[in-house]
Amino acid sequence: TPWALAGDRRGNIYVVDYGNRRVRKFNRAGELEPSFSETIDMCSVLKQPVDVAVHSSDEETRVYVVDAGLRCVLVFDEEGNLVRTPENKNGAFGTGVLIRPLGIAATNDAVYVGDNERHAILKFERGKSYKFIGEAIGYHAPVAALAMLGMETLLVHSGGSVAPRRLSIRKGFRTRGAMWSSAISVSSLKTKWHRVEVEMRRLAAGAHLRLFVFTSDNEADAPLV
Repeated sequence: TPWALAGDRRGNIYVVDYGNRRVRKFNRAGELEPSFSETIDMCSVLKQPVDVAVHSSDEETRVYVVDAGLRCVLVFDEEGNLVRTPENKNGAFGTGVLIRPLGIAATNDAVYVGDNERHAILKFERGKSYKFIGEAIGYHAPVAALAMLGMETLLVHSGGSVAPRRLSIRKGFRTRGAMWSSAISVSSLKTKWHRVEVEMRRLAAGAHLRLFVFTSDNEADAPLV
């Protein structure tokens, strides 16, 4: 039961075979590469793969397999070996964070994974540790599949006949919320701040923006939000 597929720079295709609980690799001629699945089987880690993404460069190829049974993403190389590092000894990420994962896409610096329990898209830093960064701002819906469109747009398919939505991976949008930074200072000398400037585009009719500023001489203070 083929569910999802992804390709690398060399033309190889990786297919999630849901019914057989395996990930299969085909070369650019369409021929099955049985050694890939056999190597993964030797690792004895897959439980129920449901999706796959590939990040391929001149230096390396990483195959990311979403496992719904383990509730995590497993990291393999192009030969089917589990990629373990000192920072990621299990060769997996998302454990304890993902609940019902489905949908995955990878870029040069991040891996995006859908979670149908949270109705969210989670972002993990791509690299050695794959630490959890946060959720996509403003998206609260099911996730059936993810794909990259160019370098800055994430396509999200929520299932059914609904057209995929486009999310910018460089920006965040929401109707309300709060944000703050660590204390801002320019020198060790006493400084008085006289103005805070905000640049924004024209708001739509009926929309408004309220700004609240908190100041203190104590860096340990925080706004009561």
